[in-house]
Amino acid sequence: MKIELKRLRHFVFFLLLFTGLSFESFSQSTGAVTGTVKDPDGSPLSNVTVIAVNESDSTQQNSAVTNDVGVFRFELVADAKYRFVVSYVGF
Repeated sequence: MKIELKRLRHFVFFLLLFTGLSFESFSQSTGAVTGTVKDPDGSPLSNVTVIAVNESDSTQQNSAVTNDVGVFRFELVADAKYRFVVSYVGF
């Protein structure tokens, strides 16, 4: 009885371990991109639109707007090479 209980614990442990590994293998490679937009004098620019364009598939685009200290952030960006387009009205 004691040996069977020990075997059951080992079985459950390995079952949970392999289940966790299988979920990890199905996840996509994603990350975040953060940056700061500044004018030529080095002052941060707020309310600037920044667009990240996937170079291998230009239909995949993400956009963000800089905050009051010029910082933008893209969440859950696919692992790829990107081109950034910056747009600021009146500059």
